[in-house]
Amino acid sequence: MRRVTLVKRSDGETVPFDETRVVEVIESALSAAGGRDPGLAGEIAALVSLFLEKTFYDAVPSVAEVEDMVERVLIDTGHAEAAKAFIVHRERRARLRSARSARDGYPEPTLFDQRVVIVDDTAAGLSAPYSREAVARSLSQDGLLPRPVADEIAAVVEEKLRRAGVSRAPTSLVRALAESELLQRDAPVDLRRRAAASILPETLEAAMYRRGPRSAGLEASPTPALAAQELGAMALRSHALSDLLPSDTARAHLDGDLFVHGLTMPGALHAASMTPEDVKRGVAPGAGTRGPEGAALNARRLAAAVGRSARLLAGSATHTAALVGAPLAFAPLCVNRSREDLAEDAWQLVLETSADPGARRMELDMSPEVSDSLADLAAVGGSGEALSVPNGELAGVATAFASALLRAHLRGSGLPARELLPIPVVGVSERSVGVAASRAALRQAAEIALTGERVIFPMLRDRGPVTGTSVARGAGSGAPPSASTCCAGRVTLNLPRAARRAGRGNVEGFLRECDRLVDLAVAAHQARRNVLALASSAPGGPLAPLFRANRGRAALYDMANATWSIGITGLNEALVHLTGFELHESDEASVRVAKRVASYLCVRVKAAGMSAELTTTLDADDDPEPPRRFLTCDRRQAPERTAEGFPELSSYTPGASVRADAPVDILLRIAREEPLHAYFSTATLRLPIAERDSGGPDGLVALLAKCLRAGSAIQVEFRTWS
Repeated sequence: MRRVTLVKRSDGETVPFDETRVVEVIESALSAAGGRDPGLAGEIAALVSLFLEKTFYDAVPSVAEVEDMVERVLIDTGHAEAAKAFIVHRERRARLRSARSARDGYPEPTLFDQRVVIVDDTAAGLSAPYSREAVARSLSQDGLLPRPVADEIAAVVEEKLRRAGVSRAPTSLVRALAESELLQRDAPVDLRRRAAASILPETLEAAMYRRGPRSAGLEASPTPALAAQELGAMALRSHALSDLLPSDTARAHLDGDLFVHGLTMPGALHAASMTPEDVKRGVAPGAGTRGPEGAALNARRLAAAVGRSARLLAGSATHTAALVGAPLAFAPLCVNRSREDLAEDAWQLVLETSADPGARRMELDMSPEVSDSLADLAAVGGSGEALSVPNGELAGVATAFASALLRAHLRGSGLPARELLPIPVVGVSERSVGVAASRAALRQAAEIALTGERVIFPMLRDRGPVTGTSVARGAGSGAPPSASTCCAGRVTLNLPRAARRAGRGNVEGFLRECDRLVDLAVAAHQARRNVLALASSAPGGPLAPLFRANRGRAALYDMANATWSIGITGLNEALVHLTGFELHESDEASVRVAKRVASYLCVRVKAAGMSAELTTTLDADDDPEPPRRFLTCDRRQAPERTAEGFPELSSYTPGASVRADAPVDILLRIAREEPLHAYFSTATLRLPIAERDSGGPDGLVALLAKCLRAGSAIQVEFRTWS
């Protein structure tokens, strides 16, 4: 009896028969039917091979005949549900192949084709299977070739890559092969037009003119300078993925296993914060050669100096920059000021810290109280000198200034558009909830939140001051860290992808996959640390104003104290793959698995950081960009699942949150999410509130008080609708 070694594809080409591909297909069918025995798929695949040998002892079976045999063996061995799942899978694949063949003019690769080439587009930060359609379209548009000739060249390039055994290729190699084929054919094309185009021509046009296939995903560009900045960011991302990151980490980013933040600015920090007192002392960026004594003679001059430093700081961070401790820092300069003057001073600070068009908004601390940890310390004067007055005696002035900031933000009179105003950060403590003046300011912040604006409410259970940004703000209880802190980098892990790879119920396999991703993330941080060390150590380096001492004063930051974030996203969807239940559902096993995953990653991330001599933190990443990026990668790698309407964007709930549109009341949402915050350095409890049912500002303040006393929530935000 002759062993089956070949199989015939639908396009007539004969390729090697690989039993491991049959095992994978059967394993997927069994998993879809609820099966969990990892060895069963191999046993069934062995039976398939045996029956193929008996049936096709003198012929080469087709892919369709192999699939028919898989169906038959599944049914005969009593796995009818798995057979049904496999049949549905075949039908969907057939419809997808038929649609794509009609559109592209050639058949899609089958499951038995091991020579699919992955093309890495480092400029876009994505990878995808080789597409003859995309290559032909680029050649016909850019090279002025007839489309039939472009289709033929695209097919030849693919065949060359396959014959050479290339499994992954950069876009530059694909373009070089295409141009080589053009030269051999004496095609009439001006290669000079494409010689320097490391970025695809359609991408260039989309950025410069906002047209082409990718323009829909780009924001409107008000100036040519921003278009040039966007194209420069693509070139830097390509450089980072090609040269700066380790190859395994770069490949994982391109494939969507993880997301390395800030690749478009590899020499920048992820998040950073400063305080107006840094301006007073002359250690803030932008101080130049002048001393601090003239920078803060009055509140408005301090606001102008703070605005300049804040803009420079925002230009050095890819995610968030924050100004913390503003009310207390301005209090010594606002003593005995009238209500009208105080309002004007606050308006000036809000204006100076507003973002430019196209830039990220800044976080501005508007907390209405002076914490116990700062109350007995001496206040800082306009020249950075210690005053004889303790901070505690200026608490009333600080609260009044915080209220003035919130009023100016709420009214918006004479200020830029609301999407450019700084994001209010208002700390919530027992004192701010219980003291009348502080509670009134907290109520103003709730009014802003009810307008649909983003307001961040950190929970200050230890009565410590608001410190750092929402990224760098920790949940620890002890002495608070310095207000001037930085998070040097972040890598976010794709938990739903890891859970799908592990399979239903395989929590241990999922944790092992997380181990691999954490190691890749730490390797990315180590590479980034080398880049930042060069950027911060040289006298003229881009980060030198932040990390080098100025005129004998201490530097604003110390790279040794910078944190390195490893974020997670899609914990809720990972639980669906592992347990079959979402976080908010009644099954308590999913809650236990969520806590186990969070606690394991908390320990694992810290241990990995210590071994690499990095201060690593585990964070629930609430940035919407990684979920969108992971969704794009999943759709490219599994197009047949897109035909089923999955995955959708809701397949990646940011951070460790319950799905935004989950049918769950707000108290259960708090009960499910809040305990998980104990394992993260930063996480956000986002509560959906209907404006008509919120109870108004007083209702939100009462809800904030409940979250404060619940135990573990790090910070709270509200999503409101009419």
